[in-house]
Amino acid sequence: MKEQSCLVLGDIFADVTLQAMSMPIPGGRQPLKKADLRLGGSGCVTALTLKSLGMPVRLAGNVGDDNLGDYALDQIRRAGLDTSLIQVLPGGQTGFFLTVLSFGAERTLFTARGVNDQILPYEPLTSALDTCAHLHISGYMLQGDGQSETARRLAESAFGRGLSVSLDPGACSSQNMPEKVLGLLPWVSFFLPNRAELASLTGQNDIDAGLDRLKKDYCGGVALKLDAQGSRYVDGRVDATVPAEEISSHADLGGAGDGFNAGFLYAVLNGKLPKEVLAAGNAMAARLLNSQRGVMDLFSGK
Repeated sequence: MKEQSCLVLGDIFADVTLQAMSMPIPGGRQPLKKADLRLGGSGCVTALTLKSLGMPVRLAGNVGDDNLGDYALDQIRRAGLDTSLIQVLPGGQTGFFLTVLSFGAERTLFTARGVNDQILPYEPLTSALDTCAHLHISGYMLQGDGQSETARRLAESAFGRGLSVSLDPGACSSQNMPEKVLGLLPWVSFFLPNRAELASLTGQNDIDAGLDRLKKDYCGGVALKLDAQGSRYVDGRVDATVPAEEISSHADLGGAGDGFNAGFLYAVLNGKLPKEVLAAGNAMAARLLNSQRGVMDLFSGK
């Protein structure tokens, strides 16, 4: 099913959330209200969500040969996702993200990218393009120079083969990230930033000014994630906006953007119109926000 298949280049994380009334003093102890472990990583969640929608997907990424890597691979295989392009690196640390929620919903974050920064072999990825119609790249993979070069070469190869390419820029926190992200845009068909990422990349806090600035370097479609305001799609012919779906008061903030990516891509690769693809993206974002266990709830009927 090349006409509806996707290769996702992205990160794989084990996400842990701890809830406590307050943070302990250094060296102290604090009882927890709740602890949660789930599968994360922008590329991984996007790939799994696409799989839940019925699209053939291959995920390319890295895990370590540690307990967290075993957990991640077990969850990915349970979902039926192809793991042939996931490297298990001996002695490596699987990506790990820890969120501590304390009184008043204050968030303290700890993260270790681990083996996500290790270079993926280029030749198996180009071979995988032969059976795919679309390439999706998680921008977090651009943080390391080696991974960034692999992503650039792969995007150029996909574009040259007539495949469509999408890019979620991810957090544009490092100083050279805007240059790397903008450098990929000549080969990108669909660019999927959120409001903060658009501002970081263009230097414009106003959305319309940011989109105008982006047009100087890019002529593809932009699907802009606007949180509670929904989403907006802009290209040379269309400017459409669709409001967000309702979410529950206990909604977890993680994975919404990745869910949007998957819903949007599934709809656009199946020929849907701009407002339909935005609605599909918003719907998947809401499903993940309202889930109890994150992306794996999509495979349990919950």
